[in-house]
Amino acid sequence: SGASLKGILEITSVLVVVRVRPLSQKEKDKGNSKEVVKLANSQSLTIALPDAESERQFSFDACFNSEASQQDVYDRSGRMVLGKVLDGYNGCVFAYGQTGSGKTFTMQGAPDMPGVIPRLCSELFERIRGLEGRKHVAVHVSMCEIYNERLNDLLTRGSGADASNRDLKICQEEGPGARGIYVDGLSEISVDSGDAVLSLLADGAKRRAIGRTDMNEHSSRSHSVVTLRVEAWEEGDAERVTSTSSR
Repeated sequence: SGASLKGILEITSVLVVVRVRPLSQKEKDKGNSKEVVKLANSQSLTIALPDAESERQFSFDACFNSEASQQDVYDRSGRMVLGKVLDGYNGCVFAYGQTGSGKTFTMQGAPDMPGVIPRLCSELFERIRGLEGRKHVAVHVSMCEIYNERLNDLLTRGSGADASNRDLKICQEEGPGARGIYVDGLSEISVDSGDAVLSLLADGAKRRAIGRTDMNEHSSRSHSVVTLRVEAWEEGDAERVTSTSSR
């Protein structure tokens, strides 16, 4: 349940969630493909070994079968992280899997089935509206891609290998109030609604490197990193002494 996962997050700071994708149309067309991963329960799954006579079981903080809804996945992953970010802690939702495993669908979704990112953005601004009169909250968004071991800013336009939005450097700033690890030169845009965030991300996605693979005709050939920086301070605090900043 969401309550139990929240308790785990308080203790370990990390949640590992697994989602099993359905067979692809290509696999179905072969006629002899079968699912080898099955859920034993909400926190365990089994994988059938090639000999088809034995299987192995693995446990995680949460497991979802191929019929799980986008809302179910968000409730037990992104929502957990959002709560900690609004408390002033840094948080990250990281999707990992091979090409065609469903990372983009889970994180971005489709127009009629929004994924983790649009659901998180929508709920973030709903919660901000609920803080009116008690706290001021400002949200800033940045988006970059990691492609061929280079960092490129996806929210600014540029052309050519020497454009200012390409081949950015990772830096570290230490000390009280320092930024910590950051990407030097990465643009950051202030937003006031979930729709504004999604509009920027859609624009940035058009600049990502893509290419066809055997597993995915429209595969992204890069990793993208979307960062929402949330600043909050108490009502009436003109000097922002109570200010917190989390990502």
